Amino acid sequence: MLADFVEEFDPILQKFEEFLKKKDLDIAREISSLLIRLGISFQRSFKEHSHSVLTASMYEAGLRISERTNLMKIRGIRGEDIEYFEDIYNIFKHIADTIKAGEYEESFHKMAKRRSRDRRKREQ
Repeated sequence: MLADFVEEFDPILQKFEEFLKKKDLDIAREISSLLIRLGISFQRSFKEHSHSVLTASMYEAGLRISERTNLMKIRGIRGEDIEYFEDIYNIFKHIADTIKAGEYEESFHKMAKRRSRDRRKREQ
């Protein structure tokens, strides 16, 4: 599941890099659409594993980037907009790197075990 996710996530990160170089609003719009689509397409499988936060984050980021892109269309691209995209890119790049390194999955399994243990305690 995570491998499939990151396989679709990597091209979006490349689009971020392209936007940061070219500062083209069409690329920003494409990033928005791709993130929303990614969030939706993996929502069910992640939810089945009680981990919908990652897909919800992609979806939400896509919506916020769409809003920001519309604002930039009206007033032009500013330095703060580039920082905004850089911040999102850096966070998402970190997430992708931790998935590829296996760290994300390891943390996910620890969290799932803790949830299961806590649930059993509450049921007793």
